[in-house]
Amino acid sequence: LYLSPKLPSTEELKDVRMQIPLKVVSQDLKIIREFGEKKRTPVTFDELPKSMVDALLAAEDATFFDHGGIVISGLVRSVVQLVSQGRAVGGGSTITMQVARN
Repeated sequence: LYLSPKLPSTEELKDVRMQIPLKVVSQDLKIIREFGEKKRTPVTFDELPKSMVDALLAAEDATFFDHGGIVISGLVRSVVQLVSQGRAVGGGSTITMQVARN
């Protein structure tokens, strides 16, 4: 369970600066080689295949489109498991909470 009094503003969250690899291309713009530790290519939500979105939501947050970012029952379940077993057994955070935390 995390509590942070200094959450980033929505403007800060929009200003994502990914580490994009250096691409070496030929004259006809074909990629010859990419350099960099993290090979990420930013995409918009609309560019994601529906099956990928469905798989992510099924695994991480099946009620994502139905709640406002917090699922109280998930938090309660997680706290009860933490108290009863002395360790974190399952997560109680939503995708929204994970993004805000990271």
